[in-house]
Amino acid sequence: MTWRITPDADETAVYALLAQDRIWNCFAIADLASSFRQYCRFALAWRDEAAEPVAACLLLQHPAFAVVSPFGDPAGVAAILAAVDLPRAAQMQALPEHLAAIEQHYRFITGPNEMLRMALPAGRDPLPPAPDRPVERLTAADLPALRDLYRGFPNGHFRDDLIDHGIFCGVRDGGDLLAAGGTYVIAPRQGIGVIGSVFTRPAARGRGYAGAITAAVATALHERGCPDVVLNVYTDNAPAIHVYTRLGFASHAHYHEGQAERR
Repeated sequence: MTWRITPDADETAVYALLAQDRIWNCFAIADLASSFRQYCRFALAWRDEAAEPVAACLLLQHPAFAVVSPFGDPAGVAAILAAVDLPRAAQMQALPEHLAAIEQHYRFITGPNEMLRMALPAGRDPLPPAPDRPVERLTAADLPALRDLYRGFPNGHFRDDLIDHGIFCGVRDGGDLLAAGGTYVIAPRQGIGVIGSVFTRPAARGRGYAGAITAAVATALHERGCPDVVLNVYTDNAPAIHVYTRLGFASHAHYHEGQAERR
């Protein structure tokens, strides 16, 4: 068997393959139409003279971070990684069947952590709890409070620019944020929204804040035209998985995530 590799494929061919699993490929699909598109390459692999590609790999090289995320036939993924120009260091998001191909080229500095991708059934609103404090919409004026909150969440991926283009909600005690969460991705044209950075201060846990915030953000995403609402959680974070399951999220895929550098 021979492989044909296109290191930077056109969007039509890329989307046709990625759409086979919109939930797993939520970030890659959103990147096709977001401000991140200028930093992305989408490599595709074809078997011999086949008409349709069977594997893809998102290669995102933003000034602040890099991401490698493959999809499809494992042998095709291996062929892509062997043929294209790879980032020196990147955040890896890989299904179990692609981990061996990635480790041929990268060694993990952190992780790989076992993760669970969950999603609401398309278009279904979550079932929010009723916390003892109201959930509020947050704005750029809340950045100092968000930065203070997320100092206690070293595994999070919050960046200041996320609040400029996203939806963030929180629960306050006076001027302090007890909990917050928001979006990594909003892509109405593709109908996808990804929730992240959901965090509650340890002293305020057990009051329903995380669930109420997640529900508020998910509902706002539906109102923005995103029927597919996705989030990620560590597989060993049983309390969070329980909260998301009660809201109506269902498990979609187990995967591995970690920071890695070229061998």
